[in-house]
Amino acid sequence: MIDALLDALLDTLKLVPWLLVMHVLIEVFEYHAVSKIKLHKVLRGKWAPLIGGACGILPQCGFGVVAADLYSRRSIRLGTLFAVFIATSDEAVPILLSAPTAQSLAKLGVLLGCKLAVALIAGYALNFLLRKRELTEMDPAAAVLKGCHRHELGEHSHEHEHGRDHADERKRFGAHSEEDIKEGAVACADEPSVQKKQFDFKCFVLHPLLHTLTVAAYILAVNAVFAVALYYVGEARLESFLTAAKWYQPLLAGVLGLVPNCAGSVVLAQMFARGSITLGAAVAGLSVNAGIGLAVLLRKNRPAVHNVYIMIGLYAYSVAVGLLLTLAPM
Repeated sequence: MIDALLDALLDTLKLVPWLLVMHVLIEVFEYHAVSKIKLHKVLRGKWAPLIGGACGILPQCGFGVVAADLYSRRSIRLGTLFAVFIATSDEAVPILLSAPTAQSLAKLGVLLGCKLAVALIAGYALNFLLRKRELTEMDPAAAVLKGCHRHELGEHSHEHEHGRDHADERKRFGAHSEEDIKEGAVACADEPSVQKKQFDFKCFVLHPLLHTLTVAAYILAVNAVFAVALYYVGEARLESFLTAAKWYQPLLAGVLGLVPNCAGSVVLAQMFARGSITLGAAVAGLSVNAGIGLAVLLRKNRPAVHNVYIMIGLYAYSVAVGLLLTLAPM
């Protein structure tokens, strides 16, 4: 038993450096690239599901947060929200890339390809059915939202009336509003000139390190559970059980995907990488999972019963796709 748990620990520790590198790269990407995207334009036109789905494929969960917030204000259509949610994989991409092999890269390519296709079908179908529903007017300044990595997503503008003076005052006194603290929405830097000159230790070192340790803890838990199962049950019996239960896997994976944080995606990605669940189950669970986007939707969107309908629809659609993929010969 001790040897099995030590093997689980060693397997997890081997992934930590790769995970840290991936999360640092994600921070850099969000900080320098995502903030330049003009969401108030791209998420309202006919290409909205395609752009939303493509953004969701990127290894971060900020777009799910943005989409949930914009939908709560009726600034985007339901199909666009679904496209972003379904395409979002949260921690699946870093995990599958943390130990890169030909097999893991192939699995990642198939997984992301399936999720993008499924996201586009749902997005365009829903937007077509709801095409007569009017959207509210959207102020470009209101499109500056904060992603899950605390970077601004959307129109990046500093040309407001007291912008520079206010930013200087905030930097001088270190003050942030109570609302910013509650939302975790304090950007890493306030002015472009500061972004170029200063290295932000918190954004590029501390945050990736903490995120990596959190993900590693989830992976260790999954590895430990499998180690104990293999020790008591035996590899042959466990494999036999998973094979027999493959028709139920999409349903169970979908339930796990409803967890509104990265835990669900970590478990699903790790099990998929180990070959413990089918492609259908992985697509089902990771299509339902939208990181903290679901939590933002539940908090901001009203009436609350609409959120229940959205979650039921998201779950039913994702599980149906997962079952179809399970039936398909692979």
